[in-house]
Amino acid sequence: MSYGVCITLIGPALGSIQEYFSIHSAAVGLLFTAQSAGFIPTVLAGGYCVDRFGIRKISLAGQLVLSIGLCVFSFASTFPMACIGYMLTGIGGALIEIATNTLVSSLNEHSRAPALNILHMFFGAGALIGPVVSAYMLDSGFAWRTVYDMLCVASLLVFALLAVARFPSVVGSKTLTFRSLKMLFGNRTVILLCFATICYVGAEMAINNWSVLYMEKAFSVRTLVAGVFLSYFWIAMTLGRILCSLLSRRLGEGHMLLYLCAASLGVYAFYLVAPGPIYAGLSLVMLGVAFSGMFPTILAIGGNVSGGALGTVTGILMACTGIGSMVFPALVGIIAEAFTLRCGMIALALVFFLLVVFSFYINKEIL
Repeated sequence: MSYGVCITLIGPALGSIQEYFSIHSAAVGLLFTAQSAGFIPTVLAGGYCVDRFGIRKISLAGQLVLSIGLCVFSFASTFPMACIGYMLTGIGGALIEIATNTLVSSLNEHSRAPALNILHMFFGAGALIGPVVSAYMLDSGFAWRTVYDMLCVASLLVFALLAVARFPSVVGSKTLTFRSLKMLFGNRTVILLCFATICYVGAEMAINNWSVLYMEKAFSVRTLVAGVFLSYFWIAMTLGRILCSLLSRRLGEGHMLLYLCAASLGVYAFYLVAPGPIYAGLSLVMLGVAFSGMFPTILAIGGNVSGGALGTVTGILMACTGIGSMVFPALVGIIAEAFTLRCGMIALALVFFLLVVFSFYINKEIL
């Protein structure tokens, strides 16, 4: 939950951060790139780290590094230092993600999709809190640094709770080796899952990072209003995961993934042509529902085809989330700088289309 707050807090604060450091839109995208640069290599080795050091140590290390990153980001006096702080949040988040996802998946071998949907519901709850708190505090006159100071304190409290918590001592996964990587990357389903993950997370994070600023410019709404709409997006995603946990057994994982991806493409197309802020806000809500079950279902399918290398597959797919969050939000910023933000958001529709294509072939592979 704390990592969910961390990655969504920046949406409403993006304009203030850009103004404080006197940087343009393309440069702001370097924050997301820095976070992914910390996330990707860390989570890729996550399977080995979980097996070598244990769930408890990895969870504690992740929460501590996340707290340090938030502190560095909050007190940064230069933009390069802010990027270093944001990179540390990526490292901490990677350790948290690999530990929690591997643990829940291994403990629910015969019901991975429902269990992972419930786990990611808590991420959605954190992602919901982030933009609400950020937008409210900024609208009330607080500086963006104060917002991150508060999150740093909350993250340290979570670390204290984890320090006294009990963790299962054994997790059924193999270590991350070159041989297992070679075998898994030769698996067509795993390859398709990787590309689907990159597209899904890229689209999700682009919406999270740019939708507030987009609605401010497109509809001349206040930051608080646009931030509330983004919060509704995360509310819908959180509640949608409860629904997906119930539907996954009936529809089957492949069919459910395809339906969700197709729905997201249609909803996003409507978002781009919405005649007013209310319609755009409703589109964000519907998009949250469509996004809700995608990644838990991808992880569940990955676990089912892992051949026992659960930690390895989880690490690979989590690494792909870092690639998606690094590439596409930054690409939207580059297009916005060269043309307009609307052009960047329109270009993002291609990512939604590719997501449908990959989900179609994933469904064919596992039938």
